[in-house]
Amino acid sequence: MNDSGRAVGKLLDRYRLTPDALLVIFDEVDLPLGKVRLRERGGPGTHNGMRSITSEIGEGFPRLRIGVAPVDPTVEIADLAQYVLSPFASNERADADEMIVRGAEAAEVAVRDGIKRAMDKFNG
Repeated sequence: MNDSGRAVGKLLDRYRLTPDALLVIFDEVDLPLGKVRLRERGGPGTHNGMRSITSEIGEGFPRLRIGVAPVDPTVEIADLAQYVLSPFASNERADADEMIVRGAEAAEVAVRDGIKRAMDKFNG
């Protein structure tokens, strides 16, 4: 994901699409576990993969952020890569499962009905 901008750029070129035709879905350590947030556009925040994408195609594409921050906000993440690649802890699994279902529903609404409709339904 950290260098995904090149692949996204090539995908857009191959299918002659504009960035607003995308829906980028990614894990977000700056969002609490269990939360989903949709945005029409914006900056990359602290996510390296999003930095790569925005540097390649700009910020004009919708995104679905899936929160993966620790349940306990006082927990420090020593190795970010190790953290995001590890399975959820047993005490996080129910929240993670619910978030996955909600995220899939949000993505479906965004694709079917548009990002604004999905934002109205799922951001809150």
